[in-house]
Amino acid sequence: LEEEKKISLSFRIKPLDLAGLGESKLRGKAQELWETIVKLETEKYDLEERQKRQDYDLKELKERQKQQLRHKALKKGLDPEALTGKYPPKIQVASKYERR
Repeated sequence: LEEEKKISLSFRIKPLDLAGLGESKLRGKAQELWETIVKLETEKYDLEERQKRQDYDLKELKERQKQQLRHKALKKGLDPEALTGKYPPKIQVASKYERR
């Protein structure tokens, strides 16, 4: 697992070639790396906020569906808790013991 991690990181992370660079070029390289970090952090923040918003929307939609099913059950005269369960409510068409 550690070897796989090192191999994948070696493909993604490029080694820095800082040998023979002057002070101004080093400052430029540092500024470039800083801008890359800032860009990645802003993308990360945007994605986290988007995830939070999507989670909230999902909770709202589930709650709305639950309320609609409850209202539907009350209209039909069924137990509202039966519709919110894992399985739909059983509807009896005819009596189990009565034959004609």
